[in-house]
Amino acid sequence: MKQQRQLRRREADETAELPADLPPLLRRLYASRGVRSARELERSVKGMLPWQQLSGIDNAVEILYNAFREGTRIIVVGDFDADGATSTALSVLGMRAFGM
Repeated sequence: MKQQRQLRRREADETAELPADLPPLLRRLYASRGVRSARELERSVKGMLPWQQLSGIDNAVEILYNAFREGTRIIVVGDFDADGATSTALSVLGMRAFGM
């Protein structure tokens, strides 16, 4: 016997203040995922955490510095979604640019 699946639509937050120039489908999608303002959609460099606030950054810098100085190989691992593949590729390209 096949099990029936029921899809439920997420409720869109009607109070979300998203840009009026967004297509209606995107407005509904963002609102249903809890995005309430245009500020939450901002993904520029200025919206990123300062590097000092990144968890484990001091340890990561030390590992990379030692590997570069000693000629140690580094394995870069990332997942298969868009941001994982992109960050993995950028990491490899960046390290190659530094001669690693």
